[in-house]
Amino acid sequence: MASNVIQSSADQRALRTFALWMGWAISAITVFAMMSRQTNVISFIENDHTRVTWLILGMFVLGVGVSLVQAMKLTGEWFRAYRIESQMINKGLAGVRETAGGHLVDHFVEAMNTITARNGRVNVDALIDVEFSSQHRISQFVGLLGNLMITLGLIGTVLGMTITMNGLSGALGSLGVDQSLLVEGLRTAMNGMGIAFYTTLIGSVLGGVLLRVFSWITDASVNGLQDLMLRTCIVHASADLEPSDDRNFRALDVTVQQL
Repeated sequence: MASNVIQSSADQRALRTFALWMGWAISAITVFAMMSRQTNVISFIENDHTRVTWLILGMFVLGVGVSLVQAMKLTGEWFRAYRIESQMINKGLAGVRETAGGHLVDHFVEAMNTITARNGRVNVDALIDVEFSSQHRISQFVGLLGNLMITLGLIGTVLGMTITMNGLSGALGSLGVDQSLLVEGLRTAMNGMGIAFYTTLIGSVLGGVLLRVFSWITDASVNGLQDLMLRTCIVHASADLEPSDDRNFRALDVTVQQL
């Protein structure tokens, strides 16, 4: 009964990454809805002939999609990590039962078993860094997309200012000559100002704030997962990390009990 309660509590903790991700996703949707209502962003994006905002939105959707997949995978890793912890509490490293889920934490335990089977010394810190480095790279990729979105926003600002200057130049050139050309030049200048403003706004909000927080959520989850596995190994499997005869006897005893 007590073990079921402990496992249920661990399962609830394992959902923290996905819950935090979904909470921030709801916040992101709310922010974008407010921007759309108050600044008419959707209409501008549809009529943006420079397509800079389209690129920014495309990168944002890509980043959110990658981050969502990673958050779901990390949630599964947390579930499996807590089960490994419960198995190590009583029987150490040899008590971990293998699964076919392909989890990173299982690869980590399998690597430790391979080292101990060859009577080697396990460098837990280095092994954890290697096994979980791929997840850190994914989070860094999402953060990179956020930086690129900010850069595209600045590029859009430069393009908008250039269009504005060209429009003003045309308007001044037609001053007192052709009224229609004057109006067209002013319209072009105002359109350029809109491009400069909206691209900066969209790039900074979506890339500089929303997407970076998504990246931080998954990266912090990976760090927490590494800390959990490191603590589990040090506290419950420290005797299995150093080569010794006692380690071999314990592993043999667990194998016999499983048979």
